[in-house]
Amino acid sequence: MDAHSPQLAPPSKTKALIDVWNVLEIRVLVMSSLGIQILLLCLAGFRKHFISSRWAETTDYSWKGPLYLMFHWVLWSAYLLADYVATVALAYLPNSELNNDKEKENQHLLMFWAPFFLLHLGGQDTITALSVEDNELWARHLLTLATQVGLALYHYISVNRKVGAFWPPAAIMFVLALFKYGERIWALQRASMSALRSSMISKPDPGPNYAKFMQQYTSSIAAGLTAQIIVEVEKHEDDLKRQKIKESAQSKPADSEKINTGEVKNHPRSEQTKESAQTKPADSEEINKGEVKNQPESEQTKESAQSKAADSEEINTREVKNHRESKQTKESAKSTGEVKNQGDPESPQTKRSKCCIFCWSKCSCKCEPISELEREKYAEIVCKAYKFFPTFKRLFVDLILTYKDREESQEYFEGLEYEGAYKLIEIELSWMYEILHSKASVIFSYKHYGWISRMSTLVITIVALILFITISHPQKKISDHSKYNPFDIILTYVLIGGACVLEVAACIFMLLSFWTYAAIKESGGCFVGLADFLFRIQARYLRRPENSRWSDKMAQFSLITYSLPNQPSCSKCNPVKCILYAIRMNDSWDQYRYASSVTVSEALKKQVFQELTKKVKSIEDRASYKRITEHRGQWALQRMGYYQEFGWSVEAEFDESILLWHIATDLLYNGKKTCDTEDKSISQDISNYMLFLLIVRPFMMPAGIGQIRFGDTCAEARIFLNNGDNIKIGDAAKKILDVSTDYDPGDVKGDRSKSVLFKGCLLAHQLEEQVTKYGVQWDRMWRLISAVWVEMLCYAASKCSGQYHAKQLSKGGELLTVIWFLMAHLGMGEQYRIEEGHARAKLFVDK
Repeated sequence: MDAHSPQLAPPSKTKALIDVWNVLEIRVLVMSSLGIQILLLCLAGFRKHFISSRWAETTDYSWKGPLYLMFHWVLWSAYLLADYVATVALAYLPNSELNNDKEKENQHLLMFWAPFFLLHLGGQDTITALSVEDNELWARHLLTLATQVGLALYHYISVNRKVGAFWPPAAIMFVLALFKYGERIWALQRASMSALRSSMISKPDPGPNYAKFMQQYTSSIAAGLTAQIIVEVEKHEDDLKRQKIKESAQSKPADSEKINTGEVKNHPRSEQTKESAQTKPADSEEINKGEVKNQPESEQTKESAQSKAADSEEINTREVKNHRESKQTKESAKSTGEVKNQGDPESPQTKRSKCCIFCWSKCSCKCEPISELEREKYAEIVCKAYKFFPTFKRLFVDLILTYKDREESQEYFEGLEYEGAYKLIEIELSWMYEILHSKASVIFSYKHYGWISRMSTLVITIVALILFITISHPQKKISDHSKYNPFDIILTYVLIGGACVLEVAACIFMLLSFWTYAAIKESGGCFVGLADFLFRIQARYLRRPENSRWSDKMAQFSLITYSLPNQPSCSKCNPVKCILYAIRMNDSWDQYRYASSVTVSEALKKQVFQELTKKVKSIEDRASYKRITEHRGQWALQRMGYYQEFGWSVEAEFDESILLWHIATDLLYNGKKTCDTEDKSISQDISNYMLFLLIVRPFMMPAGIGQIRFGDTCAEARIFLNNGDNIKIGDAAKKILDVSTDYDPGDVKGDRSKSVLFKGCLLAHQLEEQVTKYGVQWDRMWRLISAVWVEMLCYAASKCSGQYHAKQLSKGGELLTVIWFLMAHLGMGEQYRIEEGHARAKLFVDK
């Protein structure tokens, strides 16, 4: 080399790092793809139990909020990266390590990894779609399947132009990958809304041949014969049952009718003097039918109101006393750790029989095995859910039900307590989640397909592993072992071993599924004993009866808290807020920022179930089912005798009624010292939950201008509360309550502004007036408020489309969805469109 020629610079560290990365890149992608699949398999099943938002923070465990948020972020990232990593690795695979002949020989081994990337594109049984909208993209995945399979085959054949040593296991894995990816696309297509609806639509029913029947009738008349048509309508089995229930209810003594037991009783307020009784609707049967009538205006004297309150004071005092005694009993039982029963206290079964099998958190026997009776009850509910699910899943695609579906469901729910009813609903909603977001729509929809496919894929994977071990073993002379990188051989073992583990896990998940247990119990056969054994394991260790099948949370949003002047949403010169305001995201961020969540209490579930069963028992004809679902507070006010005083608040538009009762509830809860009862907590929880739905989930509520009213109300509240800093919610509530509402705020403000702040304050004043002026107890007022809120909640649930309910299943579920499904099982809702069936017309001809 010439002395004056330029010297080549030594390779820099950057180039060395790039070379190292070029060598490791495909291997990192391989391990990342496998790791993501394992992560999806482990985490996907827990998604329906966690709220997918930052408001998952609870008052008891503040660390759960960030944990839930991180969980859904990790799952979301893994789902999106799974397809991306596999696709990139498949495209990069033929271009890796082609620098020398030895690396080219090792390329044959690397190309054996191609079918595993296709296998990973097939996904796991526990998750196929992250949201309902992903199911609609099944055609895009079909195109991806065609392109990726073609690309993988082209690269494999181009590298292995001669028959390579690894072609037998590679061919097997290509077939398996093609099957798994095709199965995923099939599951996505079956879970799309159009396919779901098509699969559930029954065959067209033209009904009886009307034209032929009338032709016979006219022919008989034309022939001079006497023809007569007699029509007989299908009889309903529930008519006789409803009559028996009515007769048995009338035969019971009036003293045994209590609200706490779920039976409808006359409140002392309704037992009024003759003078006040004339101002109320006298026809109690119309009230039971759910008809709400406007009561005539009449003036009630203070003395008559006090006498009415005095009649109810004794009962209210007794109920408060019983509530305190029961609370003390629970506390003493919790401190001693014992749950006693009226039976033999030494018997383990009688010791635990009084403790409800669905409320294990209230007893101290979590470690004890479940008794045979409890397990049988749990198994019966699972089997009944399996029977009802094909019928009621049609609600998610807005299909109709028949009166026979109503009768069958009501017959079973009549004998259930609220715990069992909610558990059955939870199981059905859990299965609907699996239909929409996993391969359950393919695995469990066809008889024996799941077992055959999963056992076949497991056997095929094991065969591929055995073949690879045989080919790659150093002592075997099948291939030259020195050509291949030992680290790549280990990675290939990990890939095949990981595929085997994933297939084994899929078989275990299918074996332990409630789908499998219920299907075996329904069909019978020699596997019933094995199914019972596996169910005992699940009921004791994996899916104990007390474990909820959804998040069991309800979001909370308070208008007064949101409107406080010391909140960051109201602060000025905030750079983050300026950016959010510029992109028009400030309101959305504030709504999510000030939302929280609480656990759905057992008292709330019980009250909702009791209120719904009261309505069902009060129905006397089939037409009443439709009318009673239209009530959004009227029935509760009418039943308790307060429609004349507060009926105006529930006759307004629904979104306005929500805001009115939310403001009144918030003001009384935070601004007044009242009694502490379960009804008070229930009222506050439902009030905040309904406002959250109105503001953050408006698509789940009836159409209206709720967000406009909310914005105007918040603006007025912020102006009114903007006099002082660091004001607390209690002080803010008292300040609003101090405003006089002797004159209607709507008449003063006009209708340009839709604010209802002081109109809600007027409602709070009227509720408070019943206590201060007429001597009504606070616990009765809170019982009234909770009854109105429960009825509003049920009304909102019945008005939400099934598709929106389906979307929330992957986000931890909504209480609104649970109540909507419960109402359908109790026979309430707009989906029951067939009430009479076919008429049986007979033609009688006399000569």
